[in-house]
Amino acid sequence: MLLKWWSTLLGATNIYQQQSIISTYQQEQNTLSTYNNNNIVIKINYNNNKDDNNNLLKIINKNNMDIWDYQTNTITVMTNKNQLNELSSSYNIEELLSNKELKNAIKIPDIKQKTNLSIINEDIYFFKDYQPLSIITSWMELLSSLYSNHTFLINIGKSYENRNIKGFKIGNDENKKTIIIMGGTHSREWISISTINYIAYNLITLYEKDEEINKMINNFNFIIIPTINPDGYLYTWENDRLWRKNRQSTHIDYCTGIDLDKSFPFQWKLSNNDPCSESFSGLLPNQGYESNQLINFIQNLQKNTTIVGIIDLHAYSQQILYPFGYNCHDIPPSLENLEELAIGLSKSIRLQSNHIYISKQACKGNIIDNLGGSSLDWFYHDANIKYSYQIKLRDRGAYGFLLPKEHIIPTGKEIFNSILYFGKYLNGDFEF
Repeated sequence: MLLKWWSTLLGATNIYQQQSIISTYQQEQNTLSTYNNNNIVIKINYNNNKDDNNNLLKIINKNNMDIWDYQTNTITVMTNKNQLNELSSSYNIEELLSNKELKNAIKIPDIKQKTNLSIINEDIYFFKDYQPLSIITSWMELLSSLYSNHTFLINIGKSYENRNIKGFKIGNDENKKTIIIMGGTHSREWISISTINYIAYNLITLYEKDEEINKMINNFNFIIIPTINPDGYLYTWENDRLWRKNRQSTHIDYCTGIDLDKSFPFQWKLSNNDPCSESFSGLLPNQGYESNQLINFIQNLQKNTTIVGIIDLHAYSQQILYPFGYNCHDIPPSLENLEELAIGLSKSIRLQSNHIYISKQACKGNIIDNLGGSSLDWFYHDANIKYSYQIKLRDRGAYGFLLPKEHIIPTGKEIFNSILYFGKYLNGDFEF
């Protein structure tokens, strides 16, 4: 059966190849043209005081630098070499990705080479590399048909460009509580999508074969959403590998997209009034098209079930974040529980792979005092999902959003182990 499945999937891949290979070269040129010979990725060290922060933010915003990550005392950006003089005069700068490394990493994947891979087994092929949207969709359809007793293909809503936002529902008892696992909010974070697929694959295929999985699925329904931003994800394959936002129009014709994570209505803030910015949150709360679809889906779901937990996968920096993100002054009522479970999730990852994921409140380490709310805060506060987390996956910055495919399975394994821990904790298995 599995051999037939993979033969069918390879057939779907070949169709995608026929449709896409003609334009692959042009797509690669479009992608590379976005990043000229002067673009590099750097880490900036700063003093983390108000004046220093404000000065650094002015430089970043003025030059429209693309923020990749921020920690206490450091911020990582993609910028132009010509802009380094202004930064280096005041800050200590470390180059993370040279222009050559950056250009090599953002090339469109060689689809022809992908389709020539031999079938070894089901674990190897699909998770050997990152997969385009059309192949993920075909894979989801086949998986749900093969395991139809407990797996159902569902539609979360529509994207701005009218694509279905597909997900799995695992479990068929409407009276059970529900756990949501999602990713792909930011389209360039490919590792989040592959990890969601790895989690789904193991939950679906190991049911009735593994006692621990049986217990999880017998106790909870799982809603698993590989990407709520299919338009953006497709765009990273066909035009711009580092595209972050969705693809909806804005009030300026040549500036497309909204940061879906920052468009949720709870404690919404206009993060940047420039719609060309990667962090543009819209001009109004809840303006992000796909985030609005997700809100409606969750609210409708809650009419029939209790959502007890949600994990939203992102990249990168290896962190487990819990509410609140908009500031550190307002204390979540269940802070102690959130901290306890976050520490447990971190430990479960370390025991599986020896990789360290830092657990902390999402507001800590932000260069901006009031960053505004995010999906994480909305899940916890407005949707009243007690255990709401955002997990930032590998790595710590060596590759950032351009994590090599060799990390797909190791990342999947460590996060799947944390999902098992998450289910045990919510089921009360650790109560004394």
